[in-house]
Amino acid sequence: MSEKARACSVVDDRAEENLRRHGIAGALLARLPTVASPAFINDIVIAPDGSAYANDPQSQVIYRVMSDASGNRALEPWLDLIKHP
Repeated sequence: MSEKARACSVVDDRAEENLRRHGIAGALLARLPTVASPAFINDIVIAPDGSAYANDPQSQVIYRVMSDASGNRALEPWLDLIKHP
């Protein structure tokens, strides 16, 4: 796995431990809480405009990673897959 791919990895606490055990986890860049609990974030996609979207199949929500002017990041519910399948 390339260094760039490692830097783009997004994992939850359970997956982070497993990845580290196998030597493929990079440095933690940010910890982004979700609205739903429990949550399982996976299937991250980077859009052509640079926006990042992540699926949470457990709560049936697609999140968008938002960043403010200070560089603080947060996950914002972007699409509710129950209401809009």
